[in-house]
Amino acid sequence: MSAKRWHYTIIASMVLLTSIGSYLYILKLEKRQQRAARQDALTQLGNLVRLEEDVNYLQLVKRKPYTIILLNLLEFKNINNWAGYESGNQILMEVGKRLSVGIVEKHTTYRIGGGEFAVLFPGTRTREQAEEITANLCGLIQRPFESEYHETVRLKVYAGIRNAVVNSKDKAAQIIHDVVFACQEARHLTTAPYAYFTDELGQLDSERKLFVKELSEALNRGEFKLVYQPIFSFQEDRFVSFESLLRWDSGEFGLVSPIEFIPLLEESGMILEVGDWIIQEAALQVSKWRSEGFPELYVTVNVSVKQLLDESFLSRVQDILLETKASPDSLVFEITESVVVEDSEKALATVTKLNDLGISTALDDFGTGYSSLAILSLLPFQYLKVDRTFLDDLDSADSQAASVLRGIVSIASGLSQLTIMEGVETKEQLDLLKEIGADRIQGYYFSKPVPPNQAFELL
Repeated sequence: MSAKRWHYTIIASMVLLTSIGSYLYILKLEKRQQRAARQDALTQLGNLVRLEEDVNYLQLVKRKPYTIILLNLLEFKNINNWAGYESGNQILMEVGKRLSVGIVEKHTTYRIGGGEFAVLFPGTRTREQAEEITANLCGLIQRPFESEYHETVRLKVYAGIRNAVVNSKDKAAQIIHDVVFACQEARHLTTAPYAYFTDELGQLDSERKLFVKELSEALNRGEFKLVYQPIFSFQEDRFVSFESLLRWDSGEFGLVSPIEFIPLLEESGMILEVGDWIIQEAALQVSKWRSEGFPELYVTVNVSVKQLLDESFLSRVQDILLETKASPDSLVFEITESVVVEDSEKALATVTKLNDLGISTALDDFGTGYSSLAILSLLPFQYLKVDRTFLDDLDSADSQAASVLRGIVSIASGLSQLTIMEGVETKEQLDLLKEIGADRIQGYYFSKPVPPNQAFELL
């Protein structure tokens, strides 16, 4: 009996110790998971979850004022594209290190997104003090970095600032949203790379939310419409095509400029649905014109980077062609060179497949970027649309601008591409472009963008 008692005691002890050990191990795993959920894996800094927790702690428990500064690395993804992700990660870790140790004041640094960092400062400070700190933080980031391949990299940064007082009724998520909005507004400033969140910015944010809400419902309400600007051919001495352009006649805001709403369509992802509608409307319209006596007419459609790189874009285009019974050669898709910066391999594959379907493509706004010539040889475009800025200095056939345009026409011709000169407004520009050898022109000289019925009258 005594031996059995010892035997059972040993077994029970082992079971108890194993249970305790398992429990402690599980607790350790849970703590590790909780820490991982609040920590950025690359920089080991706190993430957005940790930032919200710390803000709530200061506001609800400690009841102390604080300042949040959000810093966004401008177009950081371009660094990854040309320097590689290893160099990009190295730079991000260095940014986190500089923000953590480069300021004397007590603070905590977080990485809350790809190229987004936040710094939390407990305590009271004036707007001027917060802006001074922000300027120092921007200075730390703007100092040159050296990549692993010993290349010097310089970053541009813009920032948002938000002071919070003790009695603020706003929750942590709202406070962080405010500083993100201020950071976005800083991109439009020229005086400094940062913006301080004020009541005026708060009002602007509320108006922007209403604007986005109305924009999201515009398609279902039938508030979008297409207008058409003619494209004239020197060789054929007639209009051979139209560029379709989106307009928004809002019930709340009236006629809204494309400069205001197109970027929001892009940022929100609504451009995918709206873009499909544009292609469908343009296809139906050009099919109607073709049946009314203009069988060779085509319409160009602006296609965004998000559309072109979307996985289902090609299949949706094919569905639209089947639904509208439009001929593929009645459409030309205009694409900006930014698509190559995003994903050159996928861009090449998509443009090639569009050409295989019978849909021609055009490189839009040629000359506004840094890699236009490389793109001309990389992607199989049939048309080259030359940006209107080239016409600003076109005052004579012997001018430097004329020489540049002759070179562009020659390059396009060598690649079997037709040139379309945008922004032609005067008879002098028209005559000079004809002398230079441009193929086609587009601009207010012939017509502003007009509704379909007026476009048909132009034909």
